[in-house]
Amino acid sequence: AAAAVAAAAASSCDPPAAPRPAETVLGADADTLALWCEWVNEAFLEMPALVELNEQMEAASVVELAAFLKEDKFRALRQEIAQAKWSERDGFPHGSYAECEPSTPVLRSFRALLHSAQFFKLLHQITHLSLGSVQGGLRRVGDNQYVAFSHPGARMQRDGLDLWYFGNTAADGVGGMCLYQDQDDETGEVDRLLSITPTANSLFLVFSEEKTLRCVSRVSESVQEPLWHFHLTYYEEDEHPAYDAKESA
Repeated sequence: AAAAVAAAAASSCDPPAAPRPAETVLGADADTLALWCEWVNEAFLEMPALVELNEQMEAASVVELAAFLKEDKFRALRQEIAQAKWSERDGFPHGSYAECEPSTPVLRSFRALLHSAQFFKLLHQITHLSLGSVQGGLRRVGDNQYVAFSHPGARMQRDGLDLWYFGNTAADGVGGMCLYQDQDDETGEVDRLLSITPTANSLFLVFSEEKTLRCVSRVSESVQEPLWHFHLTYYEEDEHPAYDAKESA
């Protein structure tokens, strides 16, 4: 009995356990942390990785979080995407695309994660932007289509942070790509700023300035499934200068 009391006293004097990396980054309660750690690759919830991602963002205005979701969650997401109900929309400048309102459990959970206060905190760690609102959703592009997305038109209406999360991988120039372009209002000349090659289970962040043209294309019938992706745009609470758009290979 005396030994038990001594052990209890010693344990009460032990220093508290160090916080988990996710707790430090997200500042969330235990249930929220458990949900995040169930979904997200925990490497992205550690400060050294976030510091490196911020440096990449500052240098190039674009950063990729490869293998963003844990493999079991990514498989579950793909299974529900394959059974989802899509609504066709007219594309711009040509072609068409489809949208899906997440209604199944896994899709709803992933959308909630991307809209959560904790995700805004994670984005702030990577970009140092104070983000306050978000628009966008789940889209699918079919074969040989070239569609420009934006809110409400083809051009960015103001500076914003684009998020792209892909369910497909493009290879050797087929399968699709996302382009960021600047077009001269007087001459019509187009200058490509950067491009993104879709990669399954990769989340890309791109800082896009006002008036930038953003396009996503599906360019080959040789790939068996349509190009689907979550595309969201996050806006700052207060407008202020941020990263410059730069060339990216």
